[in-house]
Amino acid sequence: MTREEAIKILQKRQRFCKVISDHANATIKADELQEVEAIDMAISTLRLVSRERVEKMQGEEETK
Repeated sequence: MTREEAIKILQKRQRFCKVISDHANATIKADELQEVEAIDMAISTLRLVSRERVEKMQGEEETK
């Protein structure tokens, strides 16, 4: 499985969680929104880091 395929699957699950949270009671809604947040974190780790971000981070480390 590629990163892109994994991201698509996670995004599909995230949309599902958002729909469930829109129609759920408070307890289930909180759980689904927490899952949406966790999926956001997973997707962000799968995305490639751009060269510009790496260079910016390196520049910030040098100034410390």
